[in-house]
Amino acid sequence: MVQEDSRLVEWSGEHQSQFYWRSIQAMDMLQLEEQGNGVLLTYRVEKHPEGQIVQRIDCTWPCTGAQDVTDLFASAPIGKWQKTGISLSCFAQAGADLSVVNIPFLLTSSDAFAITIKDVRIDTVADSDMQNCNPIKVAY
Repeated sequence: MVQEDSRLVEWSGEHQSQFYWRSIQAMDMLQLEEQGNGVLLTYRVEKHPEGQIVQRIDCTWPCTGAQDVTDLFASAPIGKWQKTGISLSCFAQAGADLSVVNIPFLLTSSDAFAITIKDVRIDTVADSDMQNCNPIKVAY
């Protein structure tokens, strides 16, 4: 059986790794933020994280806005589809310049973790799916 509508992403814990969605041209997401949109993710945790998981929006290096999503994935049931979103405003508060976004979705970790991602989009996020802002500083 082949399933082509999702991607299994697995971190081995051997080194820092990233999974991301990148645009060739920078996108202006200011209007999307004003409309209350967020990064909406449909996922299934396959292995709970053994360390920190960070979700970022990048706005041409070294501009970024990062959120710590470790607790979100650590508390998710194994093997069950979930939907969650983080407001674009959270990423702006964390330092992202939403007028020049070139990476609207990035997950990174140095520790073991596995997740299947079915859908990532910039869209309206239902209140029941919205995560609280949990900004962190990224050091380059």
